[in-house]
Amino acid sequence: MALWDIKGKEANLPVYQLLGGACRAAVPCYGHAGGADISELKEDVSRFMEEGYTVIRVQMGGYGGGGFISGKEANLPREPWSSRPVFDEHAYLHAIPDMFEKLRLEFGNGIQFTHDVHEHLSPIHAIQLSKRLEPYHLFFLEDALAPEQIGWYRQLRQQSATPQAVGELFVNPQEWTGLIQEKLIDFIRVRVSKAGGISACRKIATLGEAYGVRTAWQEGGENDPVNQAAAVHLDMALWNFGIQEINHFKSHELEAFPGHVVREGGYLYPSEKPGLGIDLDEVKAKSLLNDSWDPNKYYRPYPLDPISKRQNCWAPFIPIGANSIDVRVASNNSGGTIEVRLDSLNGTLAGTVAVPGTGGWQSWQTKSGSISGATGVHTVYLKFTGGTGNLFNLLWFKFSASAAGGGGDVVGKLYAGYQGWFNAAGDGSPNGGWVHWSKNSSAPSANNNVNFELYPDLREYSKLYQTSLANLGNGSPAKLFSSYDQETVNKHFEWMQTYNIDGAALQRFGADESDTPNNWKSNRDSVAVKVKNAAEAYNRKFYVMYDITGMNASNWVQAVKHDWTTNVVNNMHLPSSSAYAKQNGKMVVCIWGIGFTDRPGTAAEAADLISWFKNQGIYVIGGVPTYWRTGNNDSRSDFMNVYKSLDMISPWSVARFGTIQQADSFKTNQLQPDLTFTQQNGVDYQPVIWPGSAWSNMTGGPRNENPRLHGDFMWRQAYNLKSIGINTGYIAMFDEYDEGTAIAKMAENSSMIPTNQYFLTLDADGVAVSSDFYLRLAGDINRMFKNQIPLTANHPTSHQ
Repeated sequence: MALWDIKGKEANLPVYQLLGGACRAAVPCYGHAGGADISELKEDVSRFMEEGYTVIRVQMGGYGGGGFISGKEANLPREPWSSRPVFDEHAYLHAIPDMFEKLRLEFGNGIQFTHDVHEHLSPIHAIQLSKRLEPYHLFFLEDALAPEQIGWYRQLRQQSATPQAVGELFVNPQEWTGLIQEKLIDFIRVRVSKAGGISACRKIATLGEAYGVRTAWQEGGENDPVNQAAAVHLDMALWNFGIQEINHFKSHELEAFPGHVVREGGYLYPSEKPGLGIDLDEVKAKSLLNDSWDPNKYYRPYPLDPISKRQNCWAPFIPIGANSIDVRVASNNSGGTIEVRLDSLNGTLAGTVAVPGTGGWQSWQTKSGSISGATGVHTVYLKFTGGTGNLFNLLWFKFSASAAGGGGDVVGKLYAGYQGWFNAAGDGSPNGGWVHWSKNSSAPSANNNVNFELYPDLREYSKLYQTSLANLGNGSPAKLFSSYDQETVNKHFEWMQTYNIDGAALQRFGADESDTPNNWKSNRDSVAVKVKNAAEAYNRKFYVMYDITGMNASNWVQAVKHDWTTNVVNNMHLPSSSAYAKQNGKMVVCIWGIGFTDRPGTAAEAADLISWFKNQGIYVIGGVPTYWRTGNNDSRSDFMNVYKSLDMISPWSVARFGTIQQADSFKTNQLQPDLTFTQQNGVDYQPVIWPGSAWSNMTGGPRNENPRLHGDFMWRQAYNLKSIGINTGYIAMFDEYDEGTAIAKMAENSSMIPTNQYFLTLDADGVAVSSDFYLRLAGDINRMFKNQIPLTANHPTSHQ
């Protein structure tokens, strides 16, 4: 391994490039879920799915799972044996198939599972188990037999189709060669550092490739970040790579290994630096010498000695506004109490969790407690109290910033911006003419009076209005809808319901509300009420989004305050609707445009408006510039305190990138740092997702300027969000036919557009997709955000 590292540094290339180059963009990995019973296991599986894993190892009960029973229940001699759990093969044979049946019923077939037998079974029982597990389609079953039982492996292969994995203890070729050449296993599980390093494991993989055996390098136990880096570089380059086990190192351990492998969601990314890309900080590494592992504590609790042996868990920070903590604990005695202390063992008490006796050191239960006053960035101490000696085991803990019993309608949801700004002559609107479809109030006509890029699919509208454009390619008259018709708004919200979009952010243009030429305000108010009606009818949520573009810089704050109080609340009664969105029990409002260099308002004015809303108990979202965090490019430099005062930040990203590669760079340079910043400052985060854009008919710009790539572009943005733990999104936009960002139904091809005018159609990228494709894609994004389907780099949505 060291020689490959040196060779890579000499060549100024990462090791995987020396091995032949990347076969994949990242390395899929699996984590280990466990629980004392099925309910606890389900809880742990859900936790891993939320983190983005699509393959999870599942174990139940004691280590190896499912067959351990209390020594008191077993027919054993008296002390010392009767106090220890023992393994019961027959109980295990029934428990594990039952476990998988319940997991499949709970989570479906989208998630993949592995299970480790740890060679606990007799050969005949191993065969029985493998056969019983076939209906549950495991990714693999590990160590069903001891590796020297090659004769039994032959029997196992003949009688069961469950994929088999083996090899974590292998150290020489005689152990794996026969199993691979006879095709008795499906995955080889050696550890790179034990099996001879990168060169040896490359040879193992080459042998496996010839016989259809994939790699699944072992990464558990006493492994280290250097071995992990070596394994992942191999994974990147191997054609017959299968899956990579992950080792969850502690954060202070990783600090000693700069350039270590990074996990995002269910994927591992090696460093792009030369060699293995990993280094050693010797000063920090020396500090790890005190972080010893005591085998006597493996099944035992931490002893409590507040003077000389402080066994305290720590974390660099907890989410600002966190109001709960969950802990996974076990105690053979009477338990105790966990005190959450800030900055020192005797610092501010932020919360407590009572730990009961659970009936054993490995009888795990999840307990919860409340947290208060945990704002800012702190070192967190978990102080164990309640007595001396052995109190309890602590497996894991996590903090949550969601409201107790609450959550809300926006965080963890997918919304779409709703313009509702299209009018047509004859629709009965106060305006009385064509709005947004044409460049003046006359009906759209070819070449010089068309203001929109995408032509809607008209087949489901009950009210349509004739344009001055030629017939469609299929011979139908060229008509358009009006957003002023309740039937139209109903249809749009019906689609939101049908295609799994949680709600709409109703655009309310401040200039329209403070100035009233051509009855814009009356028109917009009527549409707003119709949105309320449709949202109620189709069980969707909505909230008002003020767009301050074009407002008078001298009175924009007062104009928004007046409109909210007089029109939105008192006249239209929008917040009183059962469909009006609430977050953390508060009504939601968004102010879009604050902090932009080309929008009105000083930092003091924006802060005043935000404070005015928040003082009324309103949850305030800010539609902010892309570069809000760094205060440059499209953002004013003096707005940081304004941004921090918001409840949620939603940075605008439309047309800030235009390719999948640029979207990936945007994730690295903007999304991930933005997320970290918002988490540390207690602000929710709602990134923008957009399908593509163009506005050649409006401005004369390029046609298909930012291609949709038949859904790949939009999905990649959503995939990038979910891969770093974001499950909240804002789609720009639902009905923005003008600038080509709509996801509502639109023309598939030339048969659905006028014959005498250019419009961008959905087949422009060379792939035919249905008019509802982007609605279906949005629904699948929402399902991925909510862990109803696995995180995948390629969208699962059919084009037709």
